[in-house]
Amino acid sequence: MQSIPTNERIQKLDEAKEIVVELEEKKEYRLSRQRNKLWNAGAAVDSDKVFLSCLEGAMAETAGLAIEGGYDGLASAAADLVADLHGNQSNNE
Repeated sequence: MQSIPTNERIQKLDEAKEIVVELEEKKEYRLSRQRNKLWNAGAAVDSDKVFLSCLEGAMAETAGLAIEGGYDGLASAAADLVADLHGNQSNNE
């Protein structure tokens, strides 16, 4: 299995952060657990398994909170980000 290029991981990490920030603004509170998972993903940017696990966890929780708050577009963005990462991983294999 080939890994996802580091520059793509960093781009997806930045996109995930933007989704979290947008949801924080809408809900008017800090999403500390999701931010922590993104921090862990960033710290593990050189490890496929850990990076994907942390990013998936953050986006799954973010999508759940977005759905709960009625922000379906943000939930879709979070799901699409993870799907895109898995698509990139499959394309690299």
